[in-house]
Amino acid sequence: MTMTRRSLLVSAVAWALGSCQTSPEQPLRLQVLKDSLPVQLVASFPGPVKAQPTEQLESLYRQLWAWQHRRERRSPWPWGGGVDTPADLVTLGDFWLQAAIQQRLIEPLALEKLSGWARLPQPWQTLVRRNDQGEIDPQGRLWGAPYRWGTTVIAYDKNRFRSLGWVPQDWSDLWRPELQGHISLLNQPREVIGLTLKKLGYSYNTPDLRQVPDLVPHLRSLNRQARFYSSDSYLQALVTGDTWVAVGWSKEVLDQVLTYPQLQLVIPAAGSAVWNDLWVRPRGGHGAGEDWIDYGWQPRSATWFSQFNNSTSPVLAGSSPVPGCPGILFPEPSLLRRCEFLQPLAAATVAQYESLWQITRSG
Repeated sequence: MTMTRRSLLVSAVAWALGSCQTSPEQPLRLQVLKDSLPVQLVASFPGPVKAQPTEQLESLYRQLWAWQHRRERRSPWPWGGGVDTPADLVTLGDFWLQAAIQQRLIEPLALEKLSGWARLPQPWQTLVRRNDQGEIDPQGRLWGAPYRWGTTVIAYDKNRFRSLGWVPQDWSDLWRPELQGHISLLNQPREVIGLTLKKLGYSYNTPDLRQVPDLVPHLRSLNRQARFYSSDSYLQALVTGDTWVAVGWSKEVLDQVLTYPQLQLVIPAAGSAVWNDLWVRPRGGHGAGEDWIDYGWQPRSATWFSQFNNSTSPVLAGSSPVPGCPGILFPEPSLLRRCEFLQPLAAATVAQYESLWQITRSG
C-alpha cells in the first residue's frame, strides 16, 4: 500500500470476511475499505458476511459509479472494471458523500429506526442528513451511516526534538524557523489551507477565503517550510529521517507506532479536521444491511474499533478512553469541540481553494 487514508495497510480482515461464508443463509455483501473493520466485528456478527476488500476510498466511489452506469445501461465510465453485482453496503469516505448523492449513486438509509442511531452524537447525525444536492440539511434524509472516525494530526520524530527543547503542540509550530525544510504536508488543499485557517483562528469551512487577512502570506510561508507534499509517502519520509514532522491521518500514523516507537503524534490544540468512514447503500440495491450497521453501533462492537483498528466509533466520541487504547483516539471534549468535519463547499468557495492552492504551490 501507499500509506494514505485512500489506501490502507494490509489487514487480517480479508481472512475473517472469507471465513463467514459457510452459512446457507444469503450472505450480507459488503464492498469494504481494506483494514477498516476489526476482525472481531465480522467474526461475531450473527449472520453470514461476504465482502470484497478494496484498497482505496476513491476506488469505492468509482465502483458505485460503474454499478449505476451499468444499471442504467449507459456507456461504461472510463474508470471501468470492478465487481459487476452491487453490494448491499459500501464503505465511503465523507469527502465523497456529496458527489455520490448528486450523481444519484446511492439511496437513503432507514437509520432512525435502529437502536444504535440514538447513540450517535448529534454532529455525526447532522453529517449524514442531507438534501438531494448533498448539502447538509436538517430536513434532509439520511444518506450514510458513520462507523469510524479519526483526525488529522501532527506526527513527529521525538528523537529530532531532544536538542530543540520543545515538541509540536499546535499548527503554529509548523511555522517555526528551525523546522524549515523538515516538514511534509498532505497534498490536499482542504487540509493545508484548512490548518492554516485554524492557525489564524478561522474555521476549516470558512465560506469566503478572501475575507481572511494574511491567508496568502501565511500559506506562502508554510510552503517555504515544507520539504514536499504527499498524501501517500509522508510516513516513509518521517521514518527514514528525511523529514522531522509530517501532517497526516491518525489511523495511518498509529498503525506504524509499534514498529517505529520514535513516532509521536498530537492533535493540534487549535483543533483539527475529522475524517469519517461511512456505510452507504448503492442505488438499486437489495435493501439489506441495517442489522449490520446497528450491530456496529452497539457498545461492545464500538470498543473493538479502538482496541483493534486504531480508530474510534462515533458512538464513543467524547467518552473516556477505552482501557489500553491510545489516548489520542479519545480527544478531551473541549478539544473535540474545536475539531471539525470538512463540510461540502459552495462552488464559488471550491474555485477559491483551487486558485489559492496554485498560488501557494507556485511560491
